[in-house]
Amino acid sequence: MLQRQKAAGMTGYFSSPFPRRTSVSVDVGGVVVGGGAPVIVQSMTNTDTADIDQTVAQVAALH
Repeated sequence: MLQRQKAAGMTGYFSSPFPRRTSVSVDVGGVVVGGGAPVIVQSMTNTDTADIDQTVAQVAALH
């Protein structure tokens, strides 16, 4: 678990009445997917990047 996840109060997987399916990890373009690897999220802003305050606010809203 990453330090920032601990700081955010994230303690690991949520409990679920459904069993998790075991998977193998796969490297896709340098990003490991599956096999217990953390979920990777990629996003883009739709603000004018010259407007720093609005762009930072939009990025912060992703968290």
